[in-house]
Amino acid sequence: QPANIVSFLSDPSTSPGFTASYSYTFTKLVQAATTADLATTLQMSSGLTLFAPTDAAFDRLYAALGTTYVSKDTLADILKYHVLSGMYMSSTITSASSYPIQVETLLSGKLLSISVNSGSVMINLVARVLVADIMTANNCVVHVIDSVLDVDSAPTTPGMAPTAIVPTPGPQPANIVSFLSDPSTSPGF
Repeated sequence: QPANIVSFLSDPSTSPGFTASYSYTFTKLVQAATTADLATTLQMSSGLTLFAPTDAAFDRLYAALGTTYVSKDTLADILKYHVLSGMYMSSTITSASSYPIQVETLLSGKLLSISVNSGSVMINLVARVLVADIMTANNCVVHVIDSVLDVDSAPTTPGMAPTAIVPTPGPQPANIVSFLSDPSTSPGF
């Protein structure tokens, strides 16, 4: 198992769940996390779930923006929107009694909507999970996705569509600022 999320993203071959048949790379995600000062958080935290966009997903984002420059604050928001506090394995998602499932991200007040369509796990109906359940030694899970999620299209309240809400495991920091100020408020950190 890779030691942590950044170890996996930097060298996916360290994970037994990520076979040689997968050609996904994550250098742009690691660069974004480093630029946004979140790489250390992803290395040191345990009990997180990351929906990890591939380099191809970042290429599509940059093409749509017409630039590869994204401000540090915007990158931080984008990345926090891809991270959940707690480990959400695919079995938790696929065994839900109804969809969509909404879960809170590390971006305060922003939720992800997770559904299963034609056998594919979808995030916000736009990103498909390509590889699920990549575990790290520090008890994090990574799900590889094919798109960078748009923070601006995020649902912000449970009343915006879900028919089921997955409870967040364990005590939570009040918001991302609380977590970054005192990571010990996060379960398992």
